[in-house]
Amino acid sequence: MIQIDAFSHKYKTVELTFKSLIFEKGITIIRGNNGCGKSTLFKKISGLLDQNPMFGDFIYLPEKPSMPLNIKVIKYLNALNTLSKTSLNQIDKFLTMFHLDKKRDYPLIKLSKGMHQKVALIGVLNERRSIYLLDEPFNGLDKETLKNVVNYIENINGYIIITTHEPIHFNKGFKEIYL
Repeated sequence: MIQIDAFSHKYKTVELTFKSLIFEKGITIIRGNNGCGKSTLFKKISGLLDQNPMFGDFIYLPEKPSMPLNIKVIKYLNALNTLSKTSLNQIDKFLTMFHLDKKRDYPLIKLSKGMHQKVALIGVLNERRSIYLLDEPFNGLDKETLKNVVNYIENINGYIIITTHEPIHFNKGFKEIYL
């Protein structure tokens, strides 16, 4: 179990206040209206708001991930892989699972929004972490990839905290939090 104590954060004229939150191992879906603070919560947890991460062994996928557009898909993923020291075979499995195996040598700039999202997800899911913070990870994904991602996420042994507006169907149980 991980706990986040109550906190608030001010953006110019708007102040967001958060109650204490408790997360159990497994999948937690965070829902709420636009502007209620879902992304702010992840930025606080990851230390992007105050350079003070709340936990050590986490990885964060922002809603709009940035990546260098002038390199090829496989070079980008191999660079991330070198940092994480995971298996290169795993990248090939992800590329196949995400239907990107034929795009591996494409420059990132030539990919669609949905394909960028797939590459960003591969980069995050290839990591072995205790806590995954996934901010709107399903945006732009086709149905088949969404099904594959959901199946993969359900088998992660850790805390998977997801913000989404999408109606996602998990086969295993999950907890929902409304902000």
